[in-house]
Amino acid sequence: MNINFINLRCGHSNIVLHRKLYNDQKNKNIMIEDLNTLDRMLQNINHPFLHNSEQPMSKEDLLDILISTHLYPRSDLITFYSWKGGINGSSIFNNNYIELCSYGCSIDMRSAVSLYLLDQATQKSLNQVLPIIQSNSGDFIGIDLNENSCNFGKLLVSSPSITLSDKLVTIYDSLHSFVKTILECYKLKVYVLNESVLIVDYEKEAEITRILNPMSDFWKE
Repeated sequence: MNINFINLRCGHSNIVLHRKLYNDQKNKNIMIEDLNTLDRMLQNINHPFLHNSEQPMSKEDLLDILISTHLYPRSDLITFYSWKGGINGSSIFNNNYIELCSYGCSIDMRSAVSLYLLDQATQKSLNQVLPIIQSNSGDFIGIDLNENSCNFGKLLVSSPSITLSDKLVTIYDSLHSFVKTILECYKLKVYVLNESVLIVDYEKEAEITRILNPMSDFWKE
């Protein structure tokens, strides 16, 4: 085979790889900016989520717990949990619990993994879907960490009382889309913190979420 052709192919592969790494870093930086904006917005309304969240685990510890559980350590998941550690899963059922969004709060990584492992030991209904957002009604939203899944990276909801099914349904196109969606909901007063209750305008929430998450089935009419 022509050496120049081999060099050309290798050069093209390197360009593609560098471009992917650049785009990944760019997307990560944008997500961090959105998380910081959300942080400031939550500070302005003194949202309890900020005070109740656990300290973020180190990147190394996050990688260790995900890899040891045989779950793909997506960079957006690491970025999200490097922002806030999430609230302890057991505190969701306390009387002073206040939701971050209409489907609850992000829970700490250890609680998320515990829920996943419990499912794997019993029902095995979560095919590498890690529950990361939980409500006190028992509903949860998980991120698909199965590289071979058509929903890889998407967020799926388990809410039998609404979907009338035990099957998981896509609800956010990505973890970053989730962040952008709740950020927009706070900006437009779709989510309003009224003393100890999060007031939600469900109609406007659906409109916003449908626009920002066009690939998710939950919001399709």
